[in-house]
Amino acid sequence: MPESDAPLLLPLADLPEACLLGVSGGVDSITLLHALVASGKRPTVLHFNHRWRKEADEEADFVRDLTQGYGLRCRVGRARATSKKTEAQARTARYAFFAREAEKSGDRTLVLAHHADDQVETFLLQLLRGSGTGRGGMRPLSERHGLLLARPWLGVWRQEIEAYAKRHRLTWKEDASNTDLRWKRNWVRGRLLPYLQKNAGEAVPTALWRAAEI
Repeated sequence: MPESDAPLLLPLADLPEACLLGVSGGVDSITLLHALVASGKRPTVLHFNHRWRKEADEEADFVRDLTQGYGLRCRVGRARATSKKTEAQARTARYAFFAREAEKSGDRTLVLAHHADDQVETFLLQLLRGSGTGRGGMRPLSERHGLLLARPWLGVWRQEIEAYAKRHRLTWKEDASNTDLRWKRNWVRGRLLPYLQKNAGEAVPTALWRAAEI
């Protein structure tokens, strides 16, 4: 294993060999899938098709084919309706699917590809909402719906993940909705954070990440 890969792979060592992995098809989860397999894990891949976009079925097929290429199991869930819902409703449907699959498989550890940039964005969103949990970001280990959620990459930045993906020549799907500023998280990523960095310094994300971790 190249030394440059170590920061990405080291946090995976303590995860069980058989676990569940949420894979959207984006660079974050595709890279985590590769890193898990490289570290000796045999995850069952879970993909939830929200059916919001015309590319959704293609993305589900992409994840299924990629998973089969690794010789792993893949479970795909589908939303009942194609109408677009709120982020919270989408998250509820997705986690309900995860919980059902965990019940079927008996595996309770669900690995997610949230990273340092996600941590910063979540922290800011909580602060803007006035939520008490804004003083604490996502945790590496937490419980939800009977699942043990593992987020091994909360200390890894998006640019490091993208560099890993390019180094290993991985392919992934870009979600066009990630640039839609009507979604609050996208607005935080595309407008608020760049504004803060421009006016308060490039180190703002690192400072916010540290605050969330503390």
